[in-house]
Amino acid sequence: MNNLFTRVNVTLPPGLVSELKRIVPNSKRSSFVANAVTEKLIKLKRDKALASLSGVWDKSGGAKFDNEVDLSTWRSNLWSSWENRLKTNEKVSG
Repeated sequence: MNNLFTRVNVTLPPGLVSELKRIVPNSKRSSFVANAVTEKLIKLKRDKALASLSGVWDKSGGAKFDNEVDLSTWRSNLWSSWENRLKTNEKVSG
């Protein structure tokens, strides 16, 4: 028989445990901790994936951006042109 959950022993700082007990009801603590670990793992995986892509943009001859505003403008234009293509395809096929 497969268990849906596995019990683990985790050591936490006393202050963190006190705050957890004070804020999160006893019946919700396991799911709270599971969600927190899940979110952290997702972030770690994303950061690892992004690190593996480091330099790919420059190596492929991607556009250079002097600041966040330029990058944001480029993204807006990119999505705008994509949305226009989708609308054009809908008119043709519809």
